[in-house]
Amino acid sequence: MYHQNELFYRLHTTPLHLRAQLYHYACRLGQRDNVMVTASDTHCSIWVSLRSPSVTALTLRRQPLPAFLQPDSQLDSSSERMV
Repeated sequence: MYHQNELFYRLHTTPLHLRAQLYHYACRLGQRDNVMVTASDTHCSIWVSLRSPSVTALTLRRQPLPAFLQPDSQLDSSSERMV
């Protein structure tokens, strides 16, 4: 995603009922990184700046995400909105 001259990587997507947990996780990441949360009617996503060290740490090194975040790769980001 591109927003305000910054490229973002979708770090994770969860069902909408886990939005509060995703938001708290985003707040923790936001203390050191540029983070965005988007939501649709059925799911929400956390996005991290591609310049962020967290993208490398969490994706390339395969460090686990918090337990409440379960992968769901079948979701379409075209219907999401920023929250």
